[in-house]
Amino acid sequence: MQGHVRSCDGEGLFDDVVGHGIVAVTANRDAVGDAGEKRLARFAGLGGTVAHIGPPGSDAAIEDRDGVYTAWLVDRGADTVVVRPDWYVFGTARGAAGLGTLLDDLERRIAA
Repeated sequence: MQGHVRSCDGEGLFDDVVGHGIVAVTANRDAVGDAGEKRLARFAGLGGTVAHIGPPGSDAAIEDRDGVYTAWLVDRGADTVVVRPDWYVFGTARGAAGLGTLLDDLERRIAA
């Protein structure tokens, strides 16, 4: 189920606002910064997008209008999820180390 989100680019369903492809949806801005520029550049080279999401009124680039994504992450004990282009979950992570491991695993699997 997609939730409604808002960004500086507009408001609507998640994929209409963020786009399609491999997406790392994270509630932890620090994890993204700590994952490393080179790793994030490789992720972007695979067509990956990072979407920092948070509740209304937060400093997140993507506002979780319905609370769908924030609740989903909390229920799984994660702060980041990587979703494949077909909207299947590739994996979840917590913190920068978890995100880094997840992105490295994704890169290895795509290369194989």
